[in-house]
Amino acid sequence: MTNSEATLQEVFAADEIEINEADRERLEQDQDILSIKQDIIEDFSRKHWQSAVSELGATLVGCLDIGIPDILINAWKKTNELSRYCDTQQYPPGESVLVPLAAHVIESEHHPYIEIFIKDRRIGKIEFTARLEFKLQGFLLRVQDCKIKSITTGTCQANGSIQLKGLKIAEVESKEIALPGRINLGEGILIAA
Repeated sequence: MTNSEATLQEVFAADEIEINEADRERLEQDQDILSIKQDIIEDFSRKHWQSAVSELGATLVGCLDIGIPDILINAWKKTNELSRYCDTQQYPPGESVLVPLAAHVIESEHHPYIEIFIKDRRIGKIEFTARLEFKLQGFLLRVQDCKIKSITTGTCQANGSIQLKGLKIAEVESKEIALPGRINLGEGILIAA
C-alpha cells in the first residue's frame, strides 16, 4: 500500500452517490435485493428499508478506499516490459534504473460489497461493480533489484462507472486525478519475473 491519498473515492466524488426513487424501485425487482428488503421490513418496518437504501451510497464511500497508485502498481508489476529488469546479469543487484513509461491505459475492475446484518444475523450481501480506465502519460519508475522502488507521476485521467445489479449509479468521464509528484515505495514492490 502506498502513502498516496488519491483513491477511488476521489475519482467518483463518492460522497455524492445517491440512489434515487426510480432506481430504488428498479433495484427492488432483483431477487437478492427483494429478499433483503423483506427481511428488513419483517424485522423492522418499511421506513427502515427506505433508510437502508438511502444509506447505500454513503456506505459505498468506505468501500472505495482503494488507492489509485496501488491499482497502477499492481498492473505495472505484472507487465513483461518490466520483467527484463529482473535480469541480474544486465541489471546487477543494487543498481537503480529509471524506466520512462510510454503513454498507456490501465483498465481496472473492482467488486466492493456491503454485507447487511440484522442483529448478528447476515441477511445479504450487496455487491457493486466499479470499472475504471486510467489514461497515463509521463510516468517514470525507479527499478532496483527486481522491485519498483519509486514512481514519479505524470498526468492521470480517469473514466469509470459504478453499477449495482446492472444499474449505473455513478459515472465519471475524463476526470484529472491529482497524484503526488513522487511516490516512494520503501522496500519496493516485487516485479513478477
